[in-house]
Amino acid sequence: SKLRSFSVLACAAVFGAVAMVAQTLLLRRFLWRFEAAETGVAFFLSSWLLWCGLGAAASVSGVGRRAVVWLSRYPWLLTLFCAVLYFLQYALIVNLRAWMGVPDYQAFPLPRLAAGCFLVNAPFCFTAGWVIPAVCRRLEEAGLEVSRAFAWEAFGAAAGGVGLLALLLGGIAPDPRDHAEWRRAFPD
Repeated sequence: SKLRSFSVLACAAVFGAVAMVAQTLLLRRFLWRFEAAETGVAFFLSSWLLWCGLGAAASVSGVGRRAVVWLSRYPWLLTLFCAVLYFLQYALIVNLRAWMGVPDYQAFPLPRLAAGCFLVNAPFCFTAGWVIPAVCRRLEEAGLEVSRAFAWEAFGAAAGGVGLLALLLGGIAPDPRDHAEWRRAFPD
């Protein structure tokens, strides 16, 4: 019982780390790819939160509640799925400019940028909105406080953020293109 509870709490922590690392790296790729200023960051982060909220709202709908009952048996499945969706979202960000017909040298029109952010954030963020409701359901079934899910998610997010910061400060870039784009933007 304690091992099962720890597994669910560890899932929340790993999800927190995955979400923090994904958001940081995806926003970083977005900024490089679109040379985005404040408006682009606002579009990106607001659509991120919108999709997470829509996922969480869907999880409490009639069909969503039944899905959460099933998903609460396999909370690691959702966390793993979010990790896989990170790579899909990364590919969407990398290719969005070409798919929307905006050349690299051209400023991205704001309506297209808003629509693009809305589309690329959908897969990961909508799925992420289901994780904590599933973890909370599992904790509730075990007779534990559901607030633990949020505490462990926050701990995981902090650990993921510190770990990613250490890698980036150590010069370890997750994408080799980062170095080339950095040198292009900030020549020696």
